[in-house]
Amino acid sequence: EQKGPPPPPPLTLQSRTAATEIVTTANKTCPLPSKTIRPPIDVDITWLFQHISSEDFNCNFQIDRNNQNCFTPRRNACIDEAMKYFSDMSTWCDEVCAYFLKGAAWNVDSAFRRNQSHNATKEKGEAERRATSLESINAGSVFVPVLPLFEDPSSTAFRTGQGNGISDKNEQNGASVTPLLPINDVRLFLNEQCRTLDEKIGEIVAKFPPADSKTKLITSAEASIILLTCHSAIITQYYMDSIQSIEAVIGDFLKKAIGLNLTEHNFLELVQLHEKNIFKRIYRPKPFCRAIRRPKRFPDGSIIIAAEIDEKIASVGRSGWSKRAENEEGKDGIERFRKIVTTLVREIQWTHESKSDAFFGMEMPIDELTTVQLSGKCYLHGWISHQFEGQCDHRYQLIAEARRFSSFLLVTGSITASQIFEPNDAIIVQNNDEVILPLILGTFPLSDEFDDLISSLSPEQQRFARSARDAQTESCLFCVGFVEIRPQIEELLGLPANSLTKEIKLTERLISLFVDYQIPPDMLAYDGPEDSSPKVKISLVKENVVHALDIAKDSLAAGVDVFRDDDSDTVISADLTDNISREQLPRRPSMIRQSSLDNYSRRPSQYSLFPDMICDQGTTSIQTEN
Repeated sequence: EQKGPPPPPPLTLQSRTAATEIVTTANKTCPLPSKTIRPPIDVDITWLFQHISSEDFNCNFQIDRNNQNCFTPRRNACIDEAMKYFSDMSTWCDEVCAYFLKGAAWNVDSAFRRNQSHNATKEKGEAERRATSLESINAGSVFVPVLPLFEDPSSTAFRTGQGNGISDKNEQNGASVTPLLPINDVRLFLNEQCRTLDEKIGEIVAKFPPADSKTKLITSAEASIILLTCHSAIITQYYMDSIQSIEAVIGDFLKKAIGLNLTEHNFLELVQLHEKNIFKRIYRPKPFCRAIRRPKRFPDGSIIIAAEIDEKIASVGRSGWSKRAENEEGKDGIERFRKIVTTLVREIQWTHESKSDAFFGMEMPIDELTTVQLSGKCYLHGWISHQFEGQCDHRYQLIAEARRFSSFLLVTGSITASQIFEPNDAIIVQNNDEVILPLILGTFPLSDEFDDLISSLSPEQQRFARSARDAQTESCLFCVGFVEIRPQIEELLGLPANSLTKEIKLTERLISLFVDYQIPPDMLAYDGPEDSSPKVKISLVKENVVHALDIAKDSLAAGVDVFRDDDSDTVISADLTDNISREQLPRRPSMIRQSSLDNYSRRPSQYSLFPDMICDQGTTSIQTEN
């Protein structure tokens, strides 16, 4: 049921009806369909009439420079609306031209002309077709009154009205100089447009049949529509190009003022420079680069988060920039650089929730029976991404590097509660390994934006959208943890602190037995007197390691490998006590929950599974950093 007054009837500007008959002798089938209904070709011209004065029919468009979102003559809401209108108008003109040139009207006209020139000579029919073809219409000779013009207001020609004639003639009467064209000059441009347009229409009327013909399908009326739509499309393109050229001129002025072409990389450096002046030293953003080390010890490795930048020309010595490790150019000759992201950092100070609770830190559940307690330092990082509007995001990567004869465990996951670290993936990084994990980042709309997006939904849909948003935001806090393996082995086997620092070969064998063979730690742990010297304890552990390897050797000699998986056919022929290597031992997959790292890359060692040497059934305390 319609409410309110009925809409006014449409205003018809031009219409025409014609009919013709096509006779075919060689083919009994109809060359064209008996009936064709074309969809309407519409365009909204409300914006145009809103900016035309109803009194004198002059244009009253202007940019609201007081708006806080007005940045440049191009980047503002008023011009955005104008650009949208002209873009829609250009599309509409192209569709109208395509309808006449390649649509139903063209098909009917071609069939009619073939039938009409059947009894005529070939040369005469071809000449007639070319003379009255819609494709011969060209609007290039029609004057376009749209062009960005720049003139120095201080010049004599500008003030006296000489030269090109574009001046403010009202200045002689005491009026101020304005960069806008006087109305008389605008009328001169419009008169020239009308004159050239009338000449072109006169040529069309002379070539094509009259518009009031009832037997001709293509007349001067259709040809004039083609001309006007082509000319309108050119005007819209000139207008959009003029706006872009004004923006380009402003960009050239800025380039000359600062002495360089401002790119997104220069913008990041400029932001970092201002951050140094705005923030105090303790609150200043710092590069996300952490060394994995114990107090007063050499680092075992490092982890960073960096953006991979592709540049054709880049200066290597800039702050925070570094070339990739392989120092190679891409396939297209583009050098790739890494930019370490800067984050706001705050160290979280753990407090006891109650006097009875002796642990404070993060808890990392491994499975239903095992929970690891992380009692090391914890840091909260906040990162703000600065980029140009419309710029594509860079490729961000988490890069972990281990030094020679060093190893650590890298764990990634999310924070699901105040003190719960839910691990998703883990990997052992050791012996000059470089693990590169691509970070797939996403953005969430702000609460105000989210409320605006769901405001038009039903109450049930709004409740569902809020529930889905809550589920997404609960686990969106990315967490990275690392655990040094050597101190945990020392704690697990009952060895003094730092006793395995120089026992490189023993440490690698222990890691291999724990990771590849799932050897229970009780078989290798020291179980002698507590007051024994570190050398005695290490010697006993070495004997336990040799004993475990002897068991593997004897089992292979007997035809049974108690440590080998059923699917493994590897045979050990080396001396298990002295010359055994990690690659020679048959491997057994870890029993811990495995998470796939689909898009990781590692150099040079192969991927290691999450070890359970620190995951004994129960609760284990680990010193680590998050």
